[in-house]
Amino acid sequence: MDWMKNLSEAQKQLPISQLAIPGSHDSGAFYLDRNGPLSPGEEPMFQFVKPAVYNWSITQSLDFEGQLNIGIRYFDLRIAPHPETQELCVVHALFGNEIKPVLYEIKSFLHHHPSEVVILDFNHLLGFTEESNSKLISMITDCFGAKLAERRNSFDATSLSSLLKAGKQVIVFYAKETTNEFLWSEKLICNPWPNVQTTGELVKCLDSGIAEKTQGACYVSQGVLTPVLKTCLFHLMATLKSWENDCGLYNGILEWIKKPDVAKQINIVFTDFVDEQFVQTVIKCNDKN
Repeated sequence: MDWMKNLSEAQKQLPISQLAIPGSHDSGAFYLDRNGPLSPGEEPMFQFVKPAVYNWSITQSLDFEGQLNIGIRYFDLRIAPHPETQELCVVHALFGNEIKPVLYEIKSFLHHHPSEVVILDFNHLLGFTEESNSKLISMITDCFGAKLAERRNSFDATSLSSLLKAGKQVIVFYAKETTNEFLWSEKLICNPWPNVQTTGELVKCLDSGIAEKTQGACYVSQGVLTPVLKTCLFHLMATLKSWENDCGLYNGILEWIKKPDVAKQINIVFTDFVDEQFVQTVIKCNDKN
């Protein structure tokens, strides 16, 4: 779905930081290797309960192509080198797909959808060495080339219209400081983690967060709940999706987005298990601008 193409000319002139953009949380965690190693930083004890780790780490039901096709334009990416192959992979407690083919899948989509812009947020680079860092940067620049937007110090002058006129379709945020001209500083994207366990608490955090948005920077509203270890241990046969359903997360996020004062302020919103209804709800907020 080419929803950016259908925005009004006035909307296309707005800074990217003022558009309502649907995103996905832990975008690559639709597939994880349940029999493989844990990702860097995980508790060693999790090695003995991998089926439960898998159940609580899967965050999406659609692959990258599916997410792109329904209109997701912000991707939340955690990357780590696989301890056995050293290939750079998507991770979320466990290892998922290699990132290089994912980048080329996104590039192919953009080639066939020239009106669309994506935001790739490499916000967790786990177990990285200098070699890993150089490898990922080369992958990104080699893949997207001229489609990459040059980084700036603010989003005030970066609109959808200005990007597309220059042939730019990819904005990359990068967790490590770098002099690379195509990797935007994480300082230009505020991405607070709510770290709460109920939908009511989450809504309060989201409300207070958008009230403190910074001029000239992107802002991510994280529509996610975070289970504590005790919750997972006492529900070993449950999944993240079933727990979030029990918590009423999905409907709670949709209702929050639809609030008139919220719809006027949101920028990027992500959640788990994205679908067309979520995407359409976010996109409609652009009509409030």
